[in-house]
Amino acid sequence: MLILGVAMATIGSGLLEGRDLSFAHEIVKGQLQRARMHAASKGELSILVVRTTGDKSWQRAAVFAVDPRSQNWSQVEPWRDLPGRIFVDPTYDPNSEPWDSKPISLSTAHLVTSAPSPPINDTGTTLTHATDYTTVAFYPGSGLLVDTNVALRLAAGRRDGGSVEIIGGSAPPNWVKLIVEKVSGQTKELLP
Repeated sequence: MLILGVAMATIGSGLLEGRDLSFAHEIVKGQLQRARMHAASKGELSILVVRTTGDKSWQRAAVFAVDPRSQNWSQVEPWRDLPGRIFVDPTYDPNSEPWDSKPISLSTAHLVTSAPSPPINDTGTTLTHATDYTTVAFYPGSGLLVDTNVALRLAAGRRDGGSVEIIGGSAPPNWVKLIVEKVSGQTKELLP
């Protein structure tokens, strides 16, 4: 009975994790698509912001737009939390993978992005770019505002103080990878 109980708990945990991963994937993919569509329809630079500090670091994201005249940022999609133990993987290095037009990581994307990056607000907390958040930005024509594709991976993990440890290390058993193509800004999904 004990062995059966442990087996059922393990299977149940795996099913919940799979459901959470699928839900998190839909959240991030949806926000990327909305940022791209906002850039195309409103003619404004649109930016997916991923929070990298605090209790929801690498699990919280929102979409902002930049007014072309004033350069002020306005929030166009609310902050969304990823479910369970699913994180945008801050340790993921897509440059180590074979790819025709190699993607860069989300944490590197802002280094080649000429978008403005002011302090922004999340529930009363002021966030500073490159310290508290990182971005994926779309030109008003909907193309990606970097010189190469951007890749981000969602995987299960756990917090260890201020850092995130991805379960399974560099080869987690369950993950979803989202590639944002530089020319079209479209999101392509890759599964293990």
